[in-house]
Amino acid sequence: HTTDVGINMVVYMTNSPQQMRENLAAPPLNLLLKNTITLGEANAELSFYPLDGLLLAVGEYENKDQHEDGFWGLGLAVEDINEYHRYLRAGKVDISDIKSGLKRNTLVATIKSHNLGIPTLLVGD
Repeated sequence: HTTDVGINMVVYMTNSPQQMRENLAAPPLNLLLKNTITLGEANAELSFYPLDGLLLAVGEYENKDQHEDGFWGLGLAVEDINEYHRYLRAGKVDISDIKSGLKRNTLVATIKSHNLGIPTLLVGD
């Protein structure tokens, strides 16, 4: 297979998104918030911070205080998501069908096995 793969997103989940935004904006990090979107019936927030080729996505738990804050998952960028999807399925990896991502003109699929227990999203154009 010829498609390059690389980590392009790290997801951190929190019970306190406002406090997390304040912490990320303060020294020594001084991260700039790119945008925040609201998801689902619980109006959970997902905020994005660019980090030199990597995107930090900070998500809000829908069921607050039922989980500890911490790193939650990864996004893997691929040049050709269709080719890599076929490659993974041929290797017996459990992966969802490809669907539209949150970002315009982006396609995604969730890798459900062979991921070391780390929620992993395959992201491509």
